Amino acid sequence: MPCLPEHMRWAYRLLLDREVESEDVLKQSSRFADAEALRGWLMSSDEFILKNSKLVVELYDRVNTLKKS
Repeated sequence: MPCLPEHMRWAYRLLLDREVESEDVLKQSSRFADAEALRGWLMSSDEFILKNSKLVVELYDRVNTLKKS
């Protein structure tokens, strides 16, 4: 199911800790096939990485550990 504007709004709140900057951004929500695609897009954004650098490093280390086992 394609994402809806409300999915985009809540993803911004939960992952970026802020509101969407414009209605135009909300209109782009349908370009994401599902929540996983939207989440991946936001979590790979510069803003997410800068705001969550410690988490990003921890997740990177964990993924590498899982790959080795």
